[in-house]
Amino acid sequence: MNMDYSNVFYGVLGHLGKAVIVICAFYFGRYMGTKYKPKWINYFAVLGMIALFSLICWSSYGTHTENADPLYGGGETVVDFEATEKERNEYGLTMFFVFSIPALYGIRKKQQDPYSKYVSIDNQLNELYQSLD
Repeated sequence: MNMDYSNVFYGVLGHLGKAVIVICAFYFGRYMGTKYKPKWINYFAVLGMIALFSLICWSSYGTHTENADPLYGGGETVVDFEATEKERNEYGLTMFFVFSIPALYGIRKKQQDPYSKYVSIDNQLNELYQSLD
């Protein structure tokens, strides 16, 4: 009974990649959690950025670019498969929820942190610049 270890290895890498994406979305939410003074603006800013990203994913579903110059871009867009509207909409919604749920949770955790204004990287950099003056 021989096992196909390459499938197992790539399956593990796929799950680890998904976990990294969720963790990055969470920390993006934590980063944006105290950007604006009214708390509700932070939620709308993050949801707007995620909606824009999801819209880009939705529009390019089933395609990729070939022969693109690394510096100047370009290239030709190749259609891998013709996606139906249902598939395209499901993919866009999936991307929106995959990123928005951990990001919103990250915002909430950042706003609940009593030391968040002292932990913020922006505040630390501002204090450093002020101390140099």
